[in-house]
Amino acid sequence: MAIISPVSAKKSYNELESFYGEEEAKADSQAIRFQSSFVLWANFDLESASGVLTSPNYLRAMLLNAAGLELSPYERFLLEVQKEYPAMNAFGYYDADWNWHDRTDGNGQDELLWQYQCMVYQNVFDKNI
Repeated sequence: MAIISPVSAKKSYNELESFYGEEEAKADSQAIRFQSSFVLWANFDLESASGVLTSPNYLRAMLLNAAGLELSPYERFLLEVQKEYPAMNAFGYYDADWNWHDRTDGNGQDELLWQYQCMVYQNVFDKNI
């Protein structure tokens, strides 16, 4: 697990600010602040990967897929969304080209993100699933 000390976090922010400018540095520093390593553990060989860009919302589907277990329609949908939006959080999301998009930048969402929000809401609140 990566641990970022306050000194290195401040240094990272200053480097971002000097490269991108203050506004973009704030958005990127929020994303960097919450980065962490993760491990999918199995009692059999899994294909290893590094430099994976993902977010916690996809981990369950990734684990079930790696284990070769049957996926629910919701989990299959998550893996499809992950292809277009590999990581997202409360501040924004990364697209397939690893470009950061802030949720408040005023750009309209596409249909897939709208479907994702609806599916997450249904998965959390609809107890009949």
